[in-house]
Amino acid sequence: MGEQMEKLEILVADDSSTIRKLIADAITQNYPSCIVYLVEDGYEAVQYLAKKEIDIAFIDLNMPQASGLEVLGTLQIARASTFAICMSSGSSATSEKFMRQFGAYNFLKKPFGVADVCNAIESYRHIKSKKELLLVDDSATVRTVVKKVTGKSIFNLSISEAGSGEEAINLMRSTKFDILLTDFNMPIMNGLELISIATMQIPTIKSVLMTTTIEKATPEAERNGNVNFLLSKPFFAEDLDSIFHSIFDLPHPTFSKAIKPLVRS
Repeated sequence: MGEQMEKLEILVADDSSTIRKLIADAITQNYPSCIVYLVEDGYEAVQYLAKKEIDIAFIDLNMPQASGLEVLGTLQIARASTFAICMSSGSSATSEKFMRQFGAYNFLKKPFGVADVCNAIESYRHIKSKKELLLVDDSATVRTVVKKVTGKSIFNLSISEAGSGEEAINLMRSTKFDILLTDFNMPIMNGLELISIATMQIPTIKSVLMTTTIEKATPEAERNGNVNFLLSKPFFAEDLDSIFHSIFDLPHPTFSKAIKPLVRS
C-alpha cells in the first residue's frame, strides 16, 4: 500500500495520546514515506498549519486552547488546500453544519480503527490524482456554466470541452478520458449515442448523462446499458463529487450527498 505513496505531510491534532498513537502508527506502518506531526491542542495545530504546507490534517473537534472548528476556521481564512478530517465521539447538526461550511472533507466518529485512517489517505490520493474529464454540450453557454461548477469539485480534473458528439469522438482519439459528462439532447448525435460510441472507444470510461428532462431520459438511459449516472440540470459541485466517489469506488464522506448509480432495466 505505502510503497508507491508520495511524501505527504500529515498533521494529527488530538489531546488524546491514544488517538495520536493510533493514527501515527497506522500512517508509519502503511505509508512509511509520509511525515507525521503530532500536536495535542488547537493552538499548536494552528501554528503548524500557519508555517507548513500540510497535506492532510486529522483534527479533533474538542481540544484545549482552540477547538477543532476554530482550527478549521483558520484553514478557511488562509484558503489552505489541506485535506481536513474531523474526529470526535459524536457530532451535532450545528457542528456538522460548520464542518461542511469550513471545508472539512470527512468526519470520523470515535472509536475508529486503522482501516478508517488508511481509507482517508487513499481517498486523498485518488482525489488529488489528475482525472481527464470530457464535457460535451451543444450550447457554449451551458458548457461555460457546467465547467464553472465542475471546477469547484474537490477532485483534480483536467477538463476538455466539445460542442458536439463528433467533436467529442475526435478528442477521444488522442486522449484517454476517465469521465464523460454529456448532455442528453443534442442535434445529429445525442448523448446516449455518444456514450455508446465512447464506451467502445474507451472501455474504461465512466459516463454521466446530463438532462433537463429526467422523466424522458431515465428509461432510455436504463435501456442503453452504458450510462453510469443520470444527472438532472441544474446541479452543483457536491452532486458531482458524490458521483465521482462512486465512479472511483471511494467511501462516501459523512457529508456527501447520496446519488445512486443508474439501475439497468
